[in-house]
Amino acid sequence: METAGSSMHGEVSARAVARRTGIPYTTVWLALRRTLRCYPCKIHRHHESLPGDCVNRRAFVVWAFQKMAEDDDWLSNVLWTDEAHFTLRGSVNTHNCRIWATENPRTVVETPLHDDKVTVWVGFTTSGLFSSRKCVILVL
Repeated sequence: METAGSSMHGEVSARAVARRTGIPYTTVWLALRRTLRCYPCKIHRHHESLPGDCVNRRAFVVWAFQKMAEDDDWLSNVLWTDEAHFTLRGSVNTHNCRIWATENPRTVVETPLHDDKVTVWVGFTTSGLFSSRKCVILVL
């Protein structure tokens, strides 16, 4: 029996192996876990890393520390923002997605940064929290 995560036909789930072979799911799971000593490893999704990202992040940190050294109130005058993207095509639910292997393969699924999506934006300062409608939601 080949492991579900490293089959020659690609990655398949323990449930798919059970369906294809007619063996109960619990038997497949126990064989993977106890006999083959495989573990279910979760796939982590994150944005695609580009070659210049590390250099840009380091440059920002150096710049921010210089600004803080020059002005003690600098951080309180910054509008910090974040955004979340919700894809219009739907997204892969990695909660139930596992790769069975004897060692954690540290598998990462890279996804393109630009896809059809809706973006939600929020910003905050020491004065309050702002939404994409540019209104103060909460004054601290």
